[in-house]
Amino acid sequence: MASYCGLKPNSQTRIPNTIMSTNRENSERELVSDSVPTATVITNIGKPSVKAPGALKAIALDAFGTLCYIGKKKNPYARLLRASGMLGASAVRTAMSRPLGLQELADALTPEAKKIEIAGLMPSLQSDLSVEIGSIAVFPEALDALSELRDRGLKLVVVSNLAQPYGAAVRQLFSGLVDYIAFSFELNAVKPEPEIFAAVCRALALEADEVMMIGDSRSSDYAGARAFGMQALHLDRSGKTQSAEVISDLRGIRPHLEG
Repeated sequence: MASYCGLKPNSQTRIPNTIMSTNRENSERELVSDSVPTATVITNIGKPSVKAPGALKAIALDAFGTLCYIGKKKNPYARLLRASGMLGASAVRTAMSRPLGLQELADALTPEAKKIEIAGLMPSLQSDLSVEIGSIAVFPEALDALSELRDRGLKLVVVSNLAQPYGAAVRQLFSGLVDYIAFSFELNAVKPEPEIFAAVCRALALEADEVMMIGDSRSSDYAGARAFGMQALHLDRSGKTQSAEVISDLRGIRPHLEG
């Protein structure tokens, strides 16, 4: 799940690594993750670029579902938006594109008629949020993969759709291991919107085709990056997707660098 806050965007535009999707089953996971439902439509999914890619100089990686995961999922953001009657693409994008804590988001989005109910729910939601943040862990192969990529002379970036409370934990895990960290709530943009990919390229002083995006959201990470002009791989940890541009874990990056 490319975004985090337990929510994600729809099938064409995910919000992450934490908020939610418009699909009920996926929405709880996506509110924290890297996908956001927006009006952006990606039209060239899976189509090769007309221009040959430039020499690869950097790897950008999604956070939740790609580099790290939440061990104890409680979905406090999804619960908040559902209880307030605001569970939808616009609210999910707000949660991941603005520097708002859980209480601040509740204050901003909760209708007047629901404020008393939400106030009573907040202690439980805040407790669940703390549990989630405390259970964030790195996938077993992630640190070795980052080290190998660094040894190859590649610049490294973490780029994640996520709500503000998760940012500090992710930054602590990967600061010193990567060159730049791009959070949606700091950039007021969510994948697959081009602004977030543009911010990555500006920070690295690289052209889009010199950067490869890797993430577990087909729409937000793979299609969004390709539409912007980046190289991209789709990470499917289930192993169910068989395709040249799909890897099942981060060790699968190596053949794409050696080919």
